[in-house]
Amino acid sequence: MDIDARVRAAEEAEDPFTAFYDLAVALRDEGYSQKHVESLFETLRENHTADTNETTYNAVWNVLDLVVGYCPPEDALFPPS
Repeated sequence: MDIDARVRAAEEAEDPFTAFYDLAVALRDEGYSQKHVESLFETLRENHTADTNETTYNAVWNVLDLVVGYCPPEDALFPPS
């Protein structure tokens, strides 16, 4: 499944945080760089800024924090550089 299809599946998930978290971990494990994953989630954040239901937007923000390292070091999805 390509990235766009995986993103759509995460957007439609019942628990968007878990779906986006799992997507970020999978992309990391598949060898995508931190910058690539960060860029993807920044685009997602921008796409969901105007959502009336903030659940997806908040889930994207929360996972983005883990991608960029705005969290306790043990929770970061990528090692500090």
